[in-house]
Amino acid sequence: MGNSRIIIDCLRHGACEGPSSLRGRSDVALNESGVAQMERAFEYLQRPQRLITSPLRRCRDSAAQFAAGWQLSLEEDPRVAEMNFGDWDGVALATLHQRFPEQLARFWQDPYANPPPNAESVDSFSARCRDAWSGLTGSAHPHTLVVTHGGVIKRWIADVLGIDALSSAFLAALGVNYADLVRFEVNRDSEGQHWTRLVYLGPPGGAP
Repeated sequence: MGNSRIIIDCLRHGACEGPSSLRGRSDVALNESGVAQMERAFEYLQRPQRLITSPLRRCRDSAAQFAAGWQLSLEEDPRVAEMNFGDWDGVALATLHQRFPEQLARFWQDPYANPPPNAESVDSFSARCRDAWSGLTGSAHPHTLVVTHGGVIKRWIADVLGIDALSSAFLAALGVNYADLVRFEVNRDSEGQHWTRLVYLGPPGGAP
């Protein structure tokens, strides 16, 4: 096997129903604006050979429409679901600020040491994201599209940039907006080694 290049596109879901919150595993639908964002994204997306989605409906519903439009099969992968925020999952941030101001502040400062009650640990979340990424970079498909969440995409960006710890400062500074596309280019040699570049982050219409 000679050298090869594959493209991994990651599309964040659109805006969701309900107040601003740590949605995590809460299975909320897109609001009207979010549906329009994803319909607009579809107009610019390049048809991939493989289509993967988070099982949560804010990703899955749009991905199912993409699959129908492209006449592609759709794969659901629970490893690309958002982090589970435990007892805080789906609770409005305003409510969390009011009820648990100190605990929330500690979580923002160091999510590794101060997770929400009964939440998935950042290490566990990172491990499953990396497991999913390993499968993507080893794929035989030249172009894969993954419809997923901001946390998953930021974990992959951090890994590609060589950043191990997901600090709150990094997460806040890295803007991956609703319906944004992140493109990775993976170059592989004949010995199975691969090198990954982040080549685009922004609205799908601007992707190279």
